[in-house]
Parts: sequence; structure tokens; C-alpha cells
Amino acid sequence: MPYVFIKDVVADIGVEIKANSLTNLFSDIVRSFYSILAQRSTASAKVKSLRVKIKAGSLEELVFKFFDELIFIKDTKGLISQSLAQCEVVVNKKAKDKYCLDVELNCIKAENIVSRVDIKAVSLHRFSVKQTQNGYKAVIVFDI
Repeated sequence: MPYVFIKDVVADIGVEIKANSLTNLFSDIVRSFYSILAQRSTASAKVKSLRVKIKAGSLEELVFKFFDELIFIKDTKGLISQSLAQCEVVVNKKAKDKYCLDVELNCIKAENIVSRVDIKAVSLHRFSVKQTQNGYKAVIVFDI
């Protein structure tokens, strides 16, 4: 499993994601986000495509902004991201915004899931995103 739930988080939900590429990191971010929110989707769930573009000065900032955007989409549009249809991460170390993310999300309406819990926000508590020898590792705690 590319992500595991962190057991020693009190009153919140934590997840640790390990991925061998940035594309897989963002794919696993969406899958972990969905697995926290939804027990399952209903049979009538239709997939809607949604494009998101984010720029950031660091990889940590990019991941934080991406989670923030997933929560914003959930809260304002009533859409839950299930998976990625497309993902491109451009890294330009000389630019002000060193990281640019362009993703196409596969979303379903929140009314078409059997809900587990509601994610309110991403916490800075224990938040980290690092490049490792084998790829990338992210630790994220959500306020629920």
C-alpha cells in the first residue's frame, strides 16, 4: 500500500505516503484523501472531470496547497476527488514558483458516497514532504 494511516494521532487522522515519483505522490494523495472521506461510492456515482493548477515555491507548499484545494472543492462544489486522470509536475529551480502542478481530477458528487468522516483542514502539526533515496515521503495530519 502506498500510504498508511498514522496510529499515534489523537482526535485527527494522519497519513504517511511514500511514492517513487511526484506523479505517484499526487496520485496517492488523492487516493488517501478519498479513502479517509468515503467508505464507498454508490452505484449511481458519475465521474466528473475537474482541472486544477497550482504553483508554489517549495514541494511542501505545493502539497499543502493541493490538499487545501481538494478540501475547497469538496466544501464549495460538493465534489470528492477519487483519482487522477492526468498529472504533470514541472520543477524549475530558477523560477520564483519552483513547482507547478497541473492535474485533472476524477470527482464524484459528495452525495454519492457513503461518508466515513469529514476533513476540515490540513494541519501543520507533523506536516512534512521530503525527497528520499527511493522517491518521496509525505506525512500529513488532517483536522476532522
